[in-house]
Amino acid sequence: MLKFTSLTLIFLLTSLFSLFAQSNESPQIENNNLHEWSIDFGISNSFTLTSFQGSTISISKLYSKDSRIRLSLSTDLSIAESSSKNERITNDSLKNSRVSDSNTNDDHYYMLSCQYVYILSPYEKTSLFLSTGPLIKFNTRTGSSPYTNYNINSVTQNKTDFEENSFGIGLLNSLGYQWFASDKISIHAEYRISLSYNWRETINRSERIEFDLNGVKTQSIRDKSNSDYSEWLLTDQGVLFGLSLFF
Repeated sequence: MLKFTSLTLIFLLTSLFSLFAQSNESPQIENNNLHEWSIDFGISNSFTLTSFQGSTISISKLYSKDSRIRLSLSTDLSIAESSSKNERITNDSLKNSRVSDSNTNDDHYYMLSCQYVYILSPYEKTSLFLSTGPLIKFNTRTGSSPYTNYNINSVTQNKTDFEENSFGIGLLNSLGYQWFASDKISIHAEYRISLSYNWRETINRSERIEFDLNGVKTQSIRDKSNSDYSEWLLTDQGVLFGLSLFF
């Protein structure tokens, strides 16, 4: 459904820009794509100002009259933290409460790609373009959840942590449409899909320390587990909307 929506959106944008281009009194003669360098800024449908998810910055260089080489960095950065307190009163009026000190989750994702961009109509004000090239991506996720249980005869401190690191290499492909608003500024939208092979390692740690009511440690338990995983992934990267500055 997402792929169908994305392709439909690109088709609508293509039709709109084509109508706009046809309404101009004189055709575009100069090849705007012949500017040697460009800087591109893009956001996807997952972009938010609080988490900086779905942002892309690129730099491209002229390769021929109808093609460019583009180097891009995409990022997804998010940090979440929360705290809670839950209390329960038993029938004998003795309190049993669980206090969560904090829950923290960090997610850092980076994708670096180098693409060959082929422009179908380089001398037109609007044009479709195709791009393909290798990608490298990194993803790090960490989480921590310490909490304390206050029981009738003891106090128990608990802590769970996880760390997940993944690395992938593959191919990033795009189908897009660009419109030159001026000689040095263009607006574009592109649908992206990637095929990659990924390696992932997950580490889980847990710790439980129990004290009596006098603060004397009575029990300590630590546990750690590791898992490794690898897989092929065909990923719908969604639609990227961007602005390009040529110089």
